[in-house]
Amino acid sequence: MSYQIKSDGKIYSSVMKHLGTVKSDGKIYSSVMKHLGTVKSDGKIYSSVMKHLGTVKSDGKIYNPVNKNLGNVNNITKLFKNSSMIKPHLLVGAYHFIIKKIF
Repeated sequence: MSYQIKSDGKIYSSVMKHLGTVKSDGKIYSSVMKHLGTVKSDGKIYSSVMKHLGTVKSDGKIYNPVNKNLGNVNNITKLFKNSSMIKPHLLVGAYHFIIKKIF
């Protein structure tokens, strides 16, 4: 399945169903605007209660809190039609909270 990101940060499925929203401040919300988590500018991803879930490093690798490699950002960007509209660490956070759990 492919996903699409609009310029306002809203994420849609391939059938244009609104799945969630990524705000420019790193907060991620469900389609009913429930806060799901936050992605910091340093690539760290936190739950809505600020529990550290994982990190996206500058080399594009995704790690859990104990530094176990979970994959690459490229694997996630391939699922989005216009992934260049959003920073890679925000994209990983959005994928985790809105589409499929990684951590």
